Amino acid sequence: MSDNRRIRKKYAHKELSENLSLIQEIVAVIFKKVPDMLMLGVLTFFLLWGYDYFIRMEYFHAEDIEIIGIRKLSPKDLLKDAGIERGMNVLSVNLSLVRNKLLDNPWIAEAEVERELPSAIRISVKEYDPLAVLDLGKKFILNTEGKIFKEWTPSDPQWLPVVTGLEYSDIRISEETVSRHFAAVTDILNLGNMPKSLMPNHSIKKIHIDQEIGISIYPTERIREIKLGFGDYAAKYEKLKNILKYFEEKQNMQTIDSIDLHDANRIVVNPIRAESLAGDDKEV
Repeated sequence: MSDNRRIRKKYAHKELSENLSLIQEIVAVIFKKVPDMLMLGVLTFFLLWGYDYFIRMEYFHAEDIEIIGIRKLSPKDLLKDAGIERGMNVLSVNLSLVRNKLLDNPWIAEAEVERELPSAIRISVKEYDPLAVLDLGKKFILNTEGKIFKEWTPSDPQWLPVVTGLEYSDIRISEETVSRHFAAVTDILNLGNMPKSLMPNHSIKKIHIDQEIGISIYPTERIREIKLGFGDYAAKYEKLKNILKYFEEKQNMQTIDSIDLHDANRIVVNPIRAESLAGDDKEV
């Protein structure tokens, strides 16, 4: 046998030995891991089987569904939005998914969903407080924070005062960009939202702002128009209170056509009397 042949045979034998050693190591690792892998597989099987078993048990069917915080929305509509039904298994409810579905409703500002084993689901929501309808060509609802939260639809509250005269450029984008006209409107609305307000918002049909003249409000009864101009609205409301008290003592007074409070030191009242023609101006 030649030297070259002996050398090749020697190296082939060495390579085979190394490969056999590597195979032995791999097999040892596999057999070492088999118990762990088998245990993981068994555990996974029982978890899936257990989950399927529990979500079918009547013991966990939702019999008590509590809804807290709704005013405008109905329980039926809320549960439909949430995808919750009485009798469904409480363990099958994805709480995060249900919360996100609720927040998709434009009326809902905050939402929390909890389950209480064995058979209860608690839904707590906070709705936006509507303040007025802004008519910008399209109608939108303004909340008590002075922000638009949804487009108005006929199913929304009908008692909200309608604000006209504002432009899109007047609408609040941030705290630093509030126009004079928008600020005037929100001042009036905030006064009307106060307890025992002289002119509560539900008693006002329309608030109109003229870009030059200022605010005029149109109540639902007694007075057709109150011209307030710009600024000092709380003081002007006090003047208005005294005027209304004076006219309430006049039994022959049916309607006041207009009260002009642009200048709080020179108030003009235009009443309509039952026994006389309209347009009888009085300066107070």
